[in-house]
Parts: sequence; structure tokens; C-alpha cells
Amino acid sequence: EAEATIEQLKGLHERYCGNEEMAFVYAMGLVNLTNKQPMEGVEATIERLAELHEQYSGNKKIALRYARGLVNLSTEQPAEEAEATIEQLKGLHERYCGNEEIALVYAKGLVNLSAEQSAEEAEATVEQLAELYEQYSGNQEIAVEYARGLVNLSIEQPAEEAEATIEQLKGLHERYCG
Repeated sequence: EAEATIEQLKGLHERYCGNEEMAFVYAMGLVNLTNKQPMEGVEATIERLAELHEQYSGNKKIALRYARGLVNLSTEQPAEEAEATIEQLKGLHERYCGNEEIALVYAKGLVNLSAEQSAEEAEATVEQLAELYEQYSGNQEIAVEYARGLVNLSIEQPAEEAEATIEQLKGLHERYCG
């Protein structure tokens, strides 16, 4: 049923070609669809989102929906495939530098990736989260994602290394007390 609704949105988008607000609504529907689809369907939907993003390349709201779709895709992928998806997210973050919403979605993608990685790989991913945290130091949601990445890292680390990671978590807790 959701796919039929998306086809109606696609028809409206085609009918009102060039209308950015209609394209945005279509993009929202596509992201919602990625939450309900099996992996094969999500990949095709992401391609549709990528096309919309390219067609309306300056539209930050459509870029954000594309980023959210990529995060949804990354939750279903094995680590190797998710890495490529996260690279696409990184590209969006760089393209829309300063956009905190896209940065937050990128952080969520990094957290998803860190949950699937070895300690060594997760350490590099958490370093990327640390950079986002520093870049957007006032954004508590990004700080929470950084903390989640640290938790994922600590799960894979030997005890002595995990202690240092827990100290970083403690520092975050103290900074955002309450």
C-alpha cells in the first residue's frame, strides 16, 4: 500500500515538475518507505532519492531526506556495504557544511556503522564522531550520538582500553549534566 501511495506522489511530482515543495513531499514519502521495505527495495528507493537530490541540488530539505534514507539503508547493510553508504553521508555533510541537521544524521550513520565494526575499525569511526562533536560543540544531539559511538567502541575493546573510553563518556556526562 505504501508503494502505491509513493507512486501517486511520483505522479504528482512529475505533473508539477520543477515544483520544489512537491519534490520535497515526494522525498518525505520515499524516506518513510525506506523504513518499511526489505533491503532490495530500500536500495531502489535510495536511488530515487539520489535522483531527486541531484535534480534539486540546492534544496537542503531534500538533501536532509536523502541523508535520512541513507541512514535507514545503513541499518540493514553489513559493515562493508554500510561503509560506502556512510561515505555518501559524509559527502552530503561536506557539501552542506554547517547544516546541523545533516551533521546529526551523519552522526547517526556513524553510530550504526560503529556497532558493526571491530574495535580497531570502530575507533576510526568514533574519531569521526569526535570531529563532528567538536565542530558542533553546542549540539547536544550530536553529543549523544558521540556517546553512543563511544559505548559501541567500549563493547569491542579490551578492558584497559575500554576504561579510557569510559572516561571520555564520563567527561561527556559531566559536560552535559542534567
